[in-house]
Amino acid sequence: MCDFIIGGEKMTVTDINNLVQKLKSLITLPIVFQDIEAELLDAKTVNHDASWESKTHHHPWFEFNYISAGKLYTKIGGTEFCAKADSSFLIPPGFPHSHTHYNSDFDTGFCLRWKISRASEKNIYYEKFSRTLQIPHYCGFDANIAILADCNTHIEAQLAFINWLVNLCEMRNKNDSELPKRENGIANQVIMYLNEYYDRVITVQDVASSLNMSYRSLSRNFKKETGITVIEKLNEIRIAAAKNLLISTRLPINEIAVKVGYANEYYFSNTFKQYSAATPSAFRKNNKQSK
Repeated sequence: MCDFIIGGEKMTVTDINNLVQKLKSLITLPIVFQDIEAELLDAKTVNHDASWESKTHHHPWFEFNYISAGKLYTKIGGTEFCAKADSSFLIPPGFPHSHTHYNSDFDTGFCLRWKISRASEKNIYYEKFSRTLQIPHYCGFDANIAILADCNTHIEAQLAFINWLVNLCEMRNKNDSELPKRENGIANQVIMYLNEYYDRVITVQDVASSLNMSYRSLSRNFKKETGITVIEKLNEIRIAAAKNLLISTRLPINEIAVKVGYANEYYFSNTFKQYSAATPSAFRKNNKQSK
């Protein structure tokens, strides 16, 4: 075990609450810089007592944790370290890890989850930016150009310019609510997890552990947000993947069943028929006949 400390951050409870509230407005809204697209999935405060622990799990997103008070022991790939007050740690996608406390330890702070990918050609901000900034502004105003001066490198200058444009646009639209508002829900993270790992054995408890939630809480919240259960959504994703394989390959149905996460062909075929009103073989035959 080792201590992993990035000191000097020192945020108060008020600082943390204010930061989390600001970040929540960014959730599920893509941010593009150069060829990178970043999407914040979750931002929340945490307050774990001595009895809290999170068993070994993994997830398809980045997870950043800041400890404002107390200490938290985390194990990644067999190596355990302690993150103490005023330190942070980052867990990359796909790495099995667990969290625990010893004795009377506790931890408070905040947690951020996000994903990154290559930027797509479209971004939800473009139309709003272009529409807003092309309208004449018939009065003088403070454009906060100090933002542009606070940079020392080429990348800092690029970031400063984007930041300045964002501020300029928001200033012109103080009462505008056209940007979509997203609730800080867990459904998006659950669906991302299922899309990443549908071809493996997955239980609802696995998903709950990846979000540091209880089985009951996850199930209740997901059903409330989507109207279906986690297992129903998993089956939807698996059947969609199976349809693609049935159409695009000549793989035997028993192999397709395994590739999309089902333990045997019998269960796969029954589930497929339930969601598609046809057996896998009938679906493949009918689809090929229509081509």
